[in-house]
Amino acid sequence: MPDAVPEPTVWEALRLDLVPDGGSPEALAPVDAEFVRGLIVAAQSRLERWIGHALADFDALPPELGQALIVDVGANYFSRLNPELPAAYFDLIASHRVWGFGGSGDS
Repeated sequence: MPDAVPEPTVWEALRLDLVPDGGSPEALAPVDAEFVRGLIVAAQSRLERWIGHALADFDALPPELGQALIVDVGANYFSRLNPELPAAYFDLIASHRVWGFGGSGDS
């Protein structure tokens, strides 16, 4: 699955320290770029489960869902031993959920 939010956008939002990654032309990436990449994939999968449909279904990813992905990656990056999604995450995604408790989800 392609990243819904480009990795450099996540790196910038989290203000990760960047180092030369040996690319040509020389590019910069976090020292732990592979770890962050894995967190992005996991965050996308988690978001899809929470909202009830694939991110690829959107013509353009709504900005609040992009921000929710960054919040998710940040929670898992900075609190690796005990990550917990903040209430703000659920506020960001609430309007995009296709179902919820107390209703059928049909519009």
